[in-house]
Amino acid sequence: MSLESKIFSLVLGLAFVGGLGMYVHARKQLKGTQKKLWVKYVIYLLIITVVLGSSFYLRSVYISLFVLVSIIGGYEIHHIAPNQKVKAAALILYFVIAMGFLHFIMAPKGGIDGCIVYTTILIFDAFSQVTGQLVGRTKITPRLSPNKTGEGVLGGTIVAVPSYLYLTNGTQLSLVFVIVSGAFAGDLLASYYKRVCGVKDFSQLIPGHGGILDRFDSYIFSGFVLSLYTQIQLPYEIL
Repeated sequence: MSLESKIFSLVLGLAFVGGLGMYVHARKQLKGTQKKLWVKYVIYLLIITVVLGSSFYLRSVYISLFVLVSIIGGYEIHHIAPNQKVKAAALILYFVIAMGFLHFIMAPKGGIDGCIVYTTILIFDAFSQVTGQLVGRTKITPRLSPNKTGEGVLGGTIVAVPSYLYLTNGTQLSLVFVIVSGAFAGDLLASYYKRVCGVKDFSQLIPGHGGILDRFDSYIFSGFVLSLYTQIQLPYEIL
């Protein structure tokens, strides 16, 4: 089976499970809230389609898209900063992270590797949330991100690891833990900055999702971590 088919099957399954969960959840809400939930779900699917489709078939569009994402992310960090000192420190750190991420996606196999990493993070995030909602008890960072639990992270990792192995035919198992750790760390770093700035979302650019960094923080930081990984290890091969 081709990589495209594998990713399609995983994302289709994820979309079905997510849609079923959304249906069950939305039935308990008021009509206005139901509409917002379904708009959020549809936009999420559109984002996934654009990212995965461009990474496979339109590499120039994929790179241009994430150059734009990185620029907008920088503006969001600038816009919500509570003072000049925090703004300067955050923008310097973000610049380093964004450059590492762009280095990752612009590599010779950046499109294919990015597609695998993005899909792995989607699965990790989705099943971390589901597991956390169902059986989550142990708060990891109750003040910073109270919804994150040890059980949720474990559940997401348990599903993400075999999914990654399925996509890569078992290539470099250690990389999936690098990817998952990067995604988790990126999400926490973004949550910390928003807490410092006293906001819930980076912006309201994407209806139902918040800002660009609310949607792509995990992916950007994982790409940055993988760029660092190449500097301290022999050149990796995701696929």
